[in-house]
Amino acid sequence: MKLLVSDRLEAEYWPVAAAKTAAVVCHPHPLQGGTMQSHVVFRMADACRKQGISSLRFNFRGVGRSTGAYDAGEGEQEDVLAALDFLAEREPRAALWIAGFSFGAAVGARVGIRDARVAALLLVGAPVSMWPLDFLGESSQPMAFVSGDQDEFGQGLEALAGRLRGPHRLWRVESTTHLFEPAAAGGSAADSGQQRSAQRAARLRLEAALIEAIEYLQGVRLDLRFR
Repeated sequence: MKLLVSDRLEAEYWPVAAAKTAAVVCHPHPLQGGTMQSHVVFRMADACRKQGISSLRFNFRGVGRSTGAYDAGEGEQEDVLAALDFLAEREPRAALWIAGFSFGAAVGARVGIRDARVAALLLVGAPVSMWPLDFLGESSQPMAFVSGDQDEFGQGLEALAGRLRGPHRLWRVESTTHLFEPAAAGGSAADSGQQRSAQRAARLRLEAALIEAIEYLQGVRLDLRFR
């Protein structure tokens, strides 16, 4: 359902009956065309739904019908907090996750490691060569990373993951870029059918990796509960 969070953020809430987990899903860079309708963000929310997880996608300030203006990742953290507050009220029995793609991963993670309500982080296309993400080492929260194996902004992700204190895993999606498009997407118009086929295959690989990453986080959370 479409709604406004805190009367200022355009959002889409996908509740799942009796969900034990609810995720705030954060979109990529607003100045690069990122919105809550970006295909990776949609697939993240859809993967959550398929795993019994409620989700809330929202547009950062200044995007779509959300009021305000871009604030270089600072004010956007307030937007993430507003989304978390909304989910905490709507899903009081659910564990809360932060899920984000690219800019949304960087901004969402900054909020997630400081908020005691957040049980786990799902970080997709974490832009480690553009945004400093070393702060993730301050947290022991479970984390799952999904990135294209030819992500132009993902260099150093393995090294970052190796410095984390908490449970974590990394999935590299074969032959895909930062946007999870086919890495060799060139070609002439005559090859358009092959390009569409390659794009569908890349998105299927992304969806499979997202499901595996979500299952991993669900399993980690269950294991931690019974220790």
